[in-house]
Amino acid sequence: MLGGRSHAELMTQFRAAHRNIWNRRFHLVGIPVLLASGALWIASPFVAGLWMWPAVMMPIGFACQFIGHAIEGNRPEVFQDWRFFFIGIEWWFDLLRGRA
Repeated sequence: MLGGRSHAELMTQFRAAHRNIWNRRFHLVGIPVLLASGALWIASPFVAGLWMWPAVMMPIGFACQFIGHAIEGNRPEVFQDWRFFFIGIEWWFDLLRGRA
């Protein structure tokens, strides 16, 4: 356990920082855009011209995150602990299932 906090503690903190409906909506868009852009960055050395897509998508994904947090009035948790990147992905799937 890195940082002395459990997965449950991290998820509780993440959920507490994402209660505003608009923050949730911006994350609903931003998280998959960031994941897709990451996958495209990995594939871009093998496909000519592909780098342009993630170069456009990544700032859009991050903008969605930052706009949502500006509306909620807090900072993204990933600035505190890198594990929140993965907690955020799990939270996104929970959000889709109506569990977040």
